[in-house]
Amino acid sequence: MKESKDMLILVVDDDEDLRNAIASDFSRKGFQTLTAENGNVALSIVKAKKVDVILSDVRMPGGDGVELLKNVKALNIDMPVMMFITGFADIGKDEAYQMGADAIFEKPFNRKVLMDTVLRSALSKQEAWAKREDRANAEAKIEIQFSEDSPMLHAKLLNIGRGGAFILLSKEFPDVGSRVGFKMNFAQPPFFKIEGTGIVRWVRKEQSEKLPAGCGVEFVELEDSCRDAILKFLDQIKTKSFIPNQ
Repeated sequence: MKESKDMLILVVDDDEDLRNAIASDFSRKGFQTLTAENGNVALSIVKAKKVDVILSDVRMPGGDGVELLKNVKALNIDMPVMMFITGFADIGKDEAYQMGADAIFEKPFNRKVLMDTVLRSALSKQEAWAKREDRANAEAKIEIQFSEDSPMLHAKLLNIGRGGAFILLSKEFPDVGSRVGFKMNFAQPPFFKIEGTGIVRWVRKEQSEKLPAGCGVEFVELEDSCRDAILKFLDQIKTKSFIPNQ
């Protein structure tokens, strides 16, 4: 795990007061910080400095957050990019995760939650997925459980990404932000299972011509018995999506 003093946070927002306030939060915690008023300025900083985490608004004149996300991921797929979205943004949560965003915060957002998320990004996947938190009971022979009081449901894992999965659903849907327990069995090579807990980051209840209904689940904790296998699998398939949308 990186120490805060060794991490450089880049805050990108056209709202000067907000970007300076966020940068100040991280500076007080010992982080190094830089700010940029738009995506174009931010990209030039990323090319010149060793940035560890980018916190970016989406809508900005002079280079928006969507283009910044695309360009940064083209340079370094593993650099965490966390985005601030409003109801007027030109991108949805599922699309942002599909493009590689590592976290989405809807304005106005809780700055403590933002801080905790950045601190978590300093952990390796081994460390992050080993963290023990409150979890749903996923020990029974089920595939997904939306909460401790909800029924056990069979679902289908449609796609998997660097940090989570898209789960195909048709009738019952979890709430965004809720914790789920899951046990997924791969019926094709390499024949392993993923068991643990996650957080629902987005839900699509209506199926379209191109996109099925379901939810995007970020992995929060994976059982010790499957963590090495999934890390090896993700390394082999070189997936680009953080939480795929189909």
